[in-house]
Order: sequence, then structure tokens, then C-alpha cells
Amino acid sequence: MMIIRLHSAPSSGSVWNSPPSRRAGWALLLAASVFPQVAFAQILGSAGSDTIQRELLPGAITEAYGGEGFLYGLSATGIYDSNLFITEGDEESDFSVAVAPWLLYNSAPPGGAHYIFTARYAPFARAYLDHSDLNTIDHFGSASLSYQGAKVHLGSGVSYARFTQPDRYVGGIVESTSLGVSVNGSYELSQKTSLVATWQANLTDYESGSLSSSDIFSLQVTGYWQATPLLRVGPSIRSSETESATTSNRQALAFLLSLGYDLPGKIDLSAQGGVEFEDYERFGSEVQLTGNLAANYAYDALWSFQVSLNYQTLPSPSDQNYSIDDLGFGARVTRRLSNGSLTAGAETNLSSYNAVGPVSARRGEESNYGFFLRHRLQLFGDDVSLDTSLRFSQNSGLQGWSRLLLSSGARYTF
Repeated sequence: MMIIRLHSAPSSGSVWNSPPSRRAGWALLLAASVFPQVAFAQILGSAGSDTIQRELLPGAITEAYGGEGFLYGLSATGIYDSNLFITEGDEESDFSVAVAPWLLYNSAPPGGAHYIFTARYAPFARAYLDHSDLNTIDHFGSASLSYQGAKVHLGSGVSYARFTQPDRYVGGIVESTSLGVSVNGSYELSQKTSLVATWQANLTDYESGSLSSSDIFSLQVTGYWQATPLLRVGPSIRSSETESATTSNRQALAFLLSLGYDLPGKIDLSAQGGVEFEDYERFGSEVQLTGNLAANYAYDALWSFQVSLNYQTLPSPSDQNYSIDDLGFGARVTRRLSNGSLTAGAETNLSSYNAVGPVSARRGEESNYGFFLRHRLQLFGDDVSLDTSLRFSQNSGLQGWSRLLLSSGARYTF
């Protein structure tokens, strides 16, 4: 994705690559939403970062549950990490074991009632073979309530996550907590038009005093027109506010075109793109292109493909007066087996560090890519699953490092 930045001339006496800004106030976000509701997997809370690897989390934290009532179980996973602290030199490897009991609840299956309440919780303990000082107990929990009427959908929810894991933005293991809150709604104006609105907040806090916490608020509004039975398009306006000690306040207003294409059981595609106007309290305003895309394609009963493209601006948790423009791309293919599945994929992130205030030296760009392979074996119906994965990641920029993750675990549903 090409990013175009238009900004004012820099002041003398400091190094800048972003514009001057007026004081930011409370931000409203009017934004595009491709779906009529927001799934709470979106606010799972990667503890302020998109770098948490699925292999390091216990099973059933993010998996969908389509049943009714309680579902609970126990998972245990062994993990080998070739570069525990993601450093360029003097790499330290270790083996860890994570054990997690988990609980899921649905008041009704999806579409089974007007009101549906869902909840999940999973504490997970991790113990290291050689680095016992890193042993920890982390937590994840979420709850949501939704209402589905003839023309109206309303939803709300909250999620909490505490994770202790390596973070490529920081360059090491960090302890962080994230609280996510979301309220969303949609209204069918006519057979071909609808209105969608979503408000979200994500509050991130780091245990280390040297890292900066951040609060991000957003409000999204989109008007859709059903152009064909499968395609809907519409204009969107998005506004957001980010509060962080490293970047101070950031306000952004985006004007987008959103579209969704849905061929049930075959293709599910959503995309939005447009122009975003940013305003930083310490340094000024700029204009850039922004957008995202997500697509799922089921070739047949055995093969499926997923592609995602996402561009986001984040406050740097460790670099003063820097924001991060992160462009992420992912692709994966899944082959269903008679008693499980096999998934292979690739991911890459291009992170551009932009000064939003006076800095002593320029921070260069970072690039990170990875490849992964996952195998799931189902036993005794769906009661027992054995999961094995391999992931290789490599980073270049301020620090050049590589990392190999091998994990194998079991999950039992009572």
C-alpha cells in the first residue's frame, strides 16, 4: 500500500519527519465498518501490540463456540523458543510449558435467540526450564451481549488480557495488560440501505515504567447500499483519538469507501480505503492513504484460503516522540483432513517510525516476516485435540534477529 504524507516545513534545531500540530481534544471517530456488527475477537487485546503469537497462547482463548450452555476444558502446551528475548546477538533459547483451564458460555447458539450473552475466561500458567524468573500466570477474559431484531442489531462487550511475551516493537519480553470495550449497532433503513455504527476503546498498560501506556478511542459510522444480492458498498467517515506519553494526543479523521462481498459458504470479502487526516498535539498535521482488506475463500469442502491486509498507526511504546505506521499482510491456506487440519501461511509487517516531536536521531524502518505450519489432530470426536506448530520469524532494522518457535500441545474438553 502506498502512503502519501503531506506536511508543513520542520522547525529548526531538531530532527523531524512529521508536521507541526495544534492541540488535540477529545476525538470522535466516524468510521467505516464492513460488517454489521463487531466480533469480540477483534478486541481480544493483543496487549497493545499485534505481535503476540498464537502458538504462545493456550487453546480455546480465541476459538469460536457455536453451542449453547457451558463448555470447559484444560489445555497444556510445550514450547521451544530459539530466541527468547528476540535479540540480534547472544541469543538465549529455552523450553517452557503453559497450562490453562478454560471456560466458555453461550446463552444460545448464534441466531438462536433475540438476546445472546457470551463469556469466556482462561488463566494460564507458564513455567520455563532455564529462566524461572520469567514464570508467570496470565489471564484472558471477555463477555458480550447482543440483540437481534427484525431491522435492528445491537451489541456490547468487554475484554481483558494480561500477557507476558516478547514484543517486536519493544525488543524483549514485556508484561502488559489491555482492556477493550465495544458498543455497536446497525439499522436497516430499507431493503437496500443500512446504517452501521461502532464505538471502541482499547486501554493498554505496561508493567515496566520505561514503556508508555496508551488509550485509543474510536467511533465508526457507515452507510451501506446493497448494490447486488452479493455486494454492498457505502461511504464511511472515521475519527479516532490516541493518548500516549510518547506521542501525546493524536486525532485522526478518515473519509473511506467501504465494501463487502458475501457469497455464503464460498467467498467472504470486506475492504475499505480512503484518505486520513492526522493531527498531533506536539507537531502538526499530515495526510495519508489508509485502508484494510480481509478475504476468505472456500475452494471446496477440503481447501480454504485467507488473505488480510491492514494499515494502522500506533504510538511507539518505547521511543519518545515517535509514532509507528504499520502495514501488515498475511496469507494462509488450510487443508481439512479426515480427523483434523493442516494450515500453512506467511505474514509480513513493514513498520515506519515517524517523528511527531523533537528527536535526537532518526529512527529507521523495521521489517518483519514469518512463515508458519500448523497441524491439528482431532481424537474422540471433538473432545481431544493435539496441536503442533512451527514458526520462523526474521526481523531487520534497528535490530536484526531471527526466531524459531516449535510448539506441541493437547486440549481436552470435559
